[in-house]
Amino acid sequence: MAENGVRTPDLSQAVLLDELLGHRDGSTVRAPVASLAAQIDEIKPRFGAVANLLADTGPSRGVGAIWEAGGFRYQEAASGATDHHVTTAGGVKLYAISSGGCICPEQFGTASGGTGNDLALLEAAHDFAQAQKCAILAQGVYGLLTPWEVDSQNVMIRGINPTAHNQPRSGLQKLSGFTGLAALVVADGVNGITIEHFYVNGGDYAEPDGPGGYEAGHGIWLGKCSYATLREVQTQNHAGYGIVFNGCWILRTYGLTVRWNGTETDNTSGGIWWRNQDRENNNQEHFGLFCVGNSGRDLYADDGGEAQLRANAIHVFGGQIESSLADCEIEAGTLFDFHGTQFTATEEAPDPAFKLGDDDAANGVIVRFIGCYFAHNSTGPGFALATASNLKQLEITGCTWTRGTSSKFLDASGTPRANNDGDFPIINITGGWVAADQFSDPNQVVAVNGGNGVNAGYEPGTAGGFIRFDSREYDVPAQIVVNRSGGAGVNRIMEVGDGTDLDRVTLQNLRLSIEKLTAAPANPGQGDVALADRLTWDPKAIGSGGPYLVWWNGSAWKLLSEQ
Repeated sequence: MAENGVRTPDLSQAVLLDELLGHRDGSTVRAPVASLAAQIDEIKPRFGAVANLLADTGPSRGVGAIWEAGGFRYQEAASGATDHHVTTAGGVKLYAISSGGCICPEQFGTASGGTGNDLALLEAAHDFAQAQKCAILAQGVYGLLTPWEVDSQNVMIRGINPTAHNQPRSGLQKLSGFTGLAALVVADGVNGITIEHFYVNGGDYAEPDGPGGYEAGHGIWLGKCSYATLREVQTQNHAGYGIVFNGCWILRTYGLTVRWNGTETDNTSGGIWWRNQDRENNNQEHFGLFCVGNSGRDLYADDGGEAQLRANAIHVFGGQIESSLADCEIEAGTLFDFHGTQFTATEEAPDPAFKLGDDDAANGVIVRFIGCYFAHNSTGPGFALATASNLKQLEITGCTWTRGTSSKFLDASGTPRANNDGDFPIINITGGWVAADQFSDPNQVVAVNGGNGVNAGYEPGTAGGFIRFDSREYDVPAQIVVNRSGGAGVNRIMEVGDGTDLDRVTLQNLRLSIEKLTAAPANPGQGDVALADRLTWDPKAIGSGGPYLVWWNGSAWKLLSEQ
């Protein structure tokens, strides 16, 4: 050491520094120290794909050495390690390294692209994410012959969000011969799971945008979990239901698409099943729900069987429910809301398209449609609501109903509700607009509050519907418009049941609009009211003047003033 205390390097140290810093060519300018890391990095083993890494027969680079393959990074483990993730053909053991807080199934082996069984890769990624508290990034399509079960808390499964229609998606693909409950099963008791941009297909992946395949089981099964979030998730082509909520609490979905599921015509398959067998579903919000092309039930909420449970506080905002080969059924549910949702029944749709309640269920049903749109194709049977005895309250606020000969209220068996059914629920229609012939059955029971009113059009030769108040209080001013649009007389425009408290019923702006007839109705019913034009049809032979009202007493037309 020099007298000034500065240590001077010996020859061997100086040679080493020259080698590291690039002064080996005799130049007087040394390479920057910053290039040291780059020079060392060049020594690191790199492979174009994970398959090449696993096939490598080269020697160890030393414990802690960094290996790279297919854009992924690994760290070399000790030769005696037992907790390593992959091993090369040369016997080198490696630990996978997460990147950006994510781990990919492809880091644990070669993925099949949806043509082979990739369950082992998915399980390895799940175990890594559980231990390291990171997300699972699904970059491709993973084939399954049995379910992938997720049982860890607060896990995130994130796919790649397509930027264009028909762009390859990432997710799960059932293989031919699949057996099990569902492609993706979230175990009971899992909380905080998040699934984003994920696709679960049960059919032929070569045609991801059309029905086909329908492998056994459901698409996604969410067990008794809480605080779950699904964002831009799509499930299709499953023999069972696209997705099953098996007693989920505090759940949110955004852009959930469920289509082309179900191989049966009953409630054993379809789009979405709120299963309440062991624990009821509670406090769910679904934003932009798209459910279309399913067979059996598009939406189904059961009554819990012997447990008699129900779905509580289920809210659907926006989206579209298109019943083509399926219908919707809510056997038991409290505060089941639909806000701004479009319901469409196509020509293949069953009648009714929406069943509310179940005569065998003990728990009641309260359903609200707010700002919704009900429609059907021009050749279809219309959109019908069937109501069972346990339906306690139905509210329709600000909705639009388009013309449809079958759009009416039915009982659980599909027949019109009886006029004297004392158990009939509150049905409130507030605001909005109901087009002609929506309520054209003589046994219909409807209460109307405010808004543009109800156009209860009457088809020629039919008896027509009526407005009924029965055993309930209606303290909202009503504006009711009843139009006759055919050759039949108007029968029972309004009826008040014996149990109704008239002091609590307020009717304002009641208007009756009846087209004048130029000929007598063909088959008038007793009590029918008709407007004779007097010019070509003058049943009372009054002579000159304007139209006048008459009623049919069973054998003759009488003036309204006549008994």
